[in-house]
Amino acid sequence: MANFNTNVNIIPDRGMSTEQSPRVFTAKYGDGYEQRVAAGINNIPESWNLSWNNRSKADSNKIIKFLEDQAGVTSFDWYPPDSEISSTTTSATTSKLVDTSQYFTNRYLNSTVTDSAAGTATVTAVDSSTTLSLSSNLMSSGETYTIYPYKKYKCDKWNVATPVLGYKTITATFTRVFEP
Repeated sequence: MANFNTNVNIIPDRGMSTEQSPRVFTAKYGDGYEQRVAAGINNIPESWNLSWNNRSKADSNKIIKFLEDQAGVTSFDWYPPDSEISSTTTSATTSKLVDTSQYFTNRYLNSTVTDSAAGTATVTAVDSSTTLSLSSNLMSSGETYTIYPYKKYKCDKWNVATPVLGYKTITATFTRVFEP
């Protein structure tokens, strides 16, 4: 599986943005009454608008080659810069990561957790804002960890400009896909 963070490892410029628009089925009734329900279990798609401005030919070609290799068809793993968490557990519970200094959201579901001994587990549930369920009994109290919130994305459109000879600016949209 291709991984943009490890295969390319070139951070986009500041100013990136994400767009989320939950898919919802709505049934409208008389007197303004309506009911809403999530359209499937993966009902919050997201798109990231990214740019790499004035990058060297080597960096630009590395990004372009990665995108061309995926060809808008093959998904790849990626997580946005500054979304990984590195911290220390505050207590120990079997197959749980407990950290009262954090505020965990569903964004971390199915993410990879690495402990200080380089063991790994997957987040299987977000139990609360401070507790995650893990696929194995990995964490102990006071242990450092890092969460890498990889998700699967595709990029079916990018633009390359040459503002100055020898440098390129690349803009791309990464769209989250829901697949195993």
